[in-house]
Amino acid sequence: MKRTPLKRKTPLRVAGPGKIQRKEDGSGGPQPGSATRKDKAATLSSRVKPIKLMGSRGKRLDPMRERCKREVRRRSGGVCEVPECERTDVAWAHIFGRGNVVSEPLASSPQLTMDLCSIHHDAIDRGFDLDLREQLRWLCVEQVAEVVEVPRHTLEAWRGDRDAKAALLTILRWGAEREAA
Repeated sequence: MKRTPLKRKTPLRVAGPGKIQRKEDGSGGPQPGSATRKDKAATLSSRVKPIKLMGSRGKRLDPMRERCKREVRRRSGGVCEVPECERTDVAWAHIFGRGNVVSEPLASSPQLTMDLCSIHHDAIDRGFDLDLREQLRWLCVEQVAEVVEVPRHTLEAWRGDRDAKAALLTILRWGAEREAA
């Protein structure tokens, strides 16, 4: 099947400097005297503000995050907190994520974060090992339950019929109600 080139029924109009338009002879390309890419980039760069590395909220929360990181590092001793893992190449990990279950200030608390090696950190973040993620989440729930003073027998009863997310949200609601009363 033979292909024929597409032809415009109406010629392209001049839309402004630097716009590609059809020349008199029908070929495409910038018209003489129009702006080049370098000219456009220079004009844009003078109008665009640089992107901030950290916003005002991040600056406000940064000292708290650093304090939490130090507390988690002290608790772990620089070793991965997954049971039976002895790797020392650890990074600070948010076990419940930031924003999807709990909001940022609480998500970065020492009770909801752990030091994990790169292998286990990737496994829980990318969902490769869901059982491990649930196990680590229950460890975090137990730490939060100690702070909120949830009775141990209540926590054990929840472990059988709830997932860790639901248990954490229930504990947080319970703690908020106790503070309000």
